Amino acid sequence: KNLNNLASCLPSLIHCTTVTFFACEELVSRGWGVFSAPSEAFTALSSGTPGGDRQFDMLGANTPTGTTVIIWCCTYMFADTLFLVLYAPNMLFMAHHLATILYMTSSLALGFSDLSVCLCIFIGEMSNPINNFYFIADLLNHEGWISARWNMAGACALATAFFFIRLLYAP
Repeated sequence: KNLNNLASCLPSLIHCTTVTFFACEELVSRGWGVFSAPSEAFTALSSGTPGGDRQFDMLGANTPTGTTVIIWCCTYMFADTLFLVLYAPNMLFMAHHLATILYMTSSLALGFSDLSVCLCIFIGEMSNPINNFYFIADLLNHEGWISARWNMAGACALATAFFFIRLLYAP
């Protein structure tokens, strides 16, 4: 079972690194700033005018890059869900994957709001490399292949990332 979980972490690490980069690229190319005030970034939502004069329009039409990010992420979610069903059943992860697939395919089907998806992907996946490091370190520590210090380092790094990213930056 630990080998199955380890096998799941490697594609996840590749996925989260690439999708975070391209989601960030799409967001920045359309006027989003990592440290922009929320009122600046989300004014297009309150204006109620899709495709208005603001470049960062959460209700705007999907772009080729935004669509590619969504398809790449959906493809990974489908593959990982299949892996989970076959080799490492985890209902919470499977439910998360299915909800994410539904949200992303809705954006594809409607043809707009790829920025909303890219923003969720960026914030959700940016801490995932650290999460994968921690998970791999935990598995290897339980197998006796590495010192518990690596496990503790991963746990501290993940706690720090979650504190800054998921509690302070985007609660």
